[in-house]
Amino acid sequence: MSSMIRPIGLDPFVAEVDEVCENAILYKSYGLHPSNLIVKLDPGYGRSTAVSYMTDRYEESGVINFRKCYDRYIDVKFNGDLTQLKDTFADISAVYSNEYTNILAMDISSIAKHVGEVHFDELCEYYHKLCENAVTVFFFPFNTSRSEDRLISRLGELSDRLKLITLKPYTVNDIKDMILRFINERRISIEDRSIFNKKIPDLIKLYGASTPADAIRLTDMLVCHTDFSTGVATLRLESVTKVKKHLSFRTGGIAI
Repeated sequence: MSSMIRPIGLDPFVAEVDEVCENAILYKSYGLHPSNLIVKLDPGYGRSTAVSYMTDRYEESGVINFRKCYDRYIDVKFNGDLTQLKDTFADISAVYSNEYTNILAMDISSIAKHVGEVHFDELCEYYHKLCENAVTVFFFPFNTSRSEDRLISRLGELSDRLKLITLKPYTVNDIKDMILRFINERRISIEDRSIFNKKIPDLIKLYGASTPADAIRLTDMLVCHTDFSTGVATLRLESVTKVKKHLSFRTGGIAI
């Protein structure tokens, strides 16, 4: 079992990666290729975290020999123009002589409107060649449109190693766990953790926190009230009350 910290709230994705790593001997011994993935996950909800976890786990377990290529993973920023995406694929193929074997991640949902066009078919040829060697992760939003569903189906026709992973928005408990992890990473103790844990969900709801970035901002607000009087950095229960009053004032609500 890996000691690597698992991302919070991305369980189906993490399970897929971990299953591959549990069978790493097959990939190392027989040159097998991990599945390419379509992942339904909105921007800002941990896409980079997911790809980083996959990269680190695949390297740790030896599923991919990352030493073959300089870039451990390539994260393509796509503006919705087919020509840009085609040129990107062509550049990657040229730099690595058609043998980029690491991880390629991108959101191509914006080209859904181009399915069926001549340039799209040409793009599919590049995709097919690239996927023969690289592990691709294509991101789509949580709730896909009909055109995006057609694009997903078209991608499925181009690769027999493609899996669809559908994730869900973070729950209040997920955000709470992130905040507790961020506090722990800063080596700050928590006074009466059980009560602290019960108070945090109300804070999350008041803030409207739904992303890791929100969890970081709430953590920063709490950390501003760290008590050093005992020589040990400690978050006391009143820190939650202080942040709650601040948020209530900001939103015109009433702190309870």
